[in-house]
Amino acid sequence: MNIPITYLFARPNRQRLLSRVFLAITVVALVGATNVIAQSDTENAASQQYSRYTVFNNPPQDIAPRLKIVLKDFGFDVEIFIDEANNTLAVQGDPQVHQMVGQLLKTLDKKPINESATPTPAAPSVIQGYSVPAESIAALVTKLRAKFVQTNNVRVAPDTRTNQVIVIATVDQQKIASELISQSNAVSSKSPIPAQNVSAPVTPSGHLLRNMTTRQFEVALRNIL
Repeated sequence: MNIPITYLFARPNRQRLLSRVFLAITVVALVGATNVIAQSDTENAASQQYSRYTVFNNPPQDIAPRLKIVLKDFGFDVEIFIDEANNTLAVQGDPQVHQMVGQLLKTLDKKPINESATPTPAAPSVIQGYSVPAESIAALVTKLRAKFVQTNNVRVAPDTRTNQVIVIATVDQQKIASELISQSNAVSSKSPIPAQNVSAPVTPSGHLLRNMTTRQFEVALRNIL
């Protein structure tokens, strides 16, 4: 059956043909775009990998927030998972992220420099009584307290019953207190003589506090005085 060419290009047939061609082109374009998106997602998923990092000198919960902040400063917003039991961090990211994490951990995971391995023991306090004229006690107590105002271990108390100034301090601080009393105008020309402790006899070197703190002794001393 011969169909005239003019029949194929008649207006109704031409419109149907053009519609079918347009539909075919649209389908091809959509399939191509879908393949491109799928390929891109596959590549991104392949590049986003998890790696574990062991920290040695700090708890992982301390390192993780610091590491995340530094990575964000470089434009990487990554997820960091903490495994306290194994002292590790799990990081998800592309190879560039993992390269940077490895380098940053060498800097961040260091021993704190402000912590000493063995704390220096505090020097023991000594109780010493200094005999002074009764009229000088109040002035000397004020001077001694002003001298040691920056310390938290020195205690100075008057004992008007025995005309003494009681000083609780380290051996080195006792030397300073003794010199101050000697140089005071309110003291006689004689050097202050270490006197008896208000509660028990002491040797010239004083008495070490062993079973109570200086503050506890000060409270007990004030109750006695």
